[in-house]
Order: sequence, then structure tokens, then C-alpha cells
Amino acid sequence: PKEYNPCPKKAGGCPCNHPGGNPGLPTGFMVRRVIRVEDSCMWQKYVDRREAIRQKHGGGDVEKFDPPILSDEVADKHHDLFGNLDSSINEVYLWHGTNVRAALSIAQDDFNIDLAGDNTGTMYGRGAYLAESSTKADEYAKDER
Repeated sequence: PKEYNPCPKKAGGCPCNHPGGNPGLPTGFMVRRVIRVEDSCMWQKYVDRREAIRQKHGGGDVEKFDPPILSDEVADKHHDLFGNLDSSINEVYLWHGTNVRAALSIAQDDFNIDLAGDNTGTMYGRGAYLAESSTKADEYAKDER
């Protein structure tokens, strides 16, 4: 949507972002900066939770995504960049679009669900919204002014 003259809210989303719209759908992207963030405490929480899910489901009764998640194809092609995932528990790579300040806060303090939707709303309720497509997450990533 246009930043200073937003489109009216309507079913199907902003007409600007539809084929033939003005400015239309993105045709490419440019990576401006990549920041690698590692937090051993947050990672250990994730590893512990992943193991609890494995134990609970035993690798057998988790319904598979249909169609497959878009990011799986990229991760499978680039083993040198992405760690192996456990498809038996539907472990996938997802994107989160946000502004720079919020990203730095997430990197430092993890997701704070109490702040969910403060910048963009909560269409489906409170929670951390993630996307399988980088272009979808980009719709929520705003430049700082």
C-alpha cells in the first residue's frame, strides 16, 4: 500500500498490490543488509521444545503440509546455508517481517507476544505472524525514517 495515501481496506486487499495495479506486484528485491543473530539461551529453549514435540508425536502422527512450504525448496537447495530440518515434526524455515527496531528487540529479548500487532494489527488474533514467503514478510518490513 502507498505509505502516505493508503488504499481503503477492502476484501482481497489493496488493489495496488494486484496484477495490473499501480504500482503492482514486486518484480524483484535487493538485499540491503543481513545481520546474523545468535542467542544460545533462546536456541536451547527451541531445541528443548523441538525434542518435546518429537517425544510427544514419535514422528508418526503429524499431518504434513499440503502443499509443501515454499521455503523448504530453498533450504533443500542450499544445505551450506541452512541447517537440516526434521520434516517428521513439520519443522520449517519461516520469515517474520518487521521494522529494524523491532527486529533488534526480538534478537535481544525474543518475541514478546504482549507486543504482537502493535505496528500492523492483529487480523487473526494476538501472536507472532510468520510467512513462508519472503515477499509476504516484506509487506510488514518497514524502513525507519
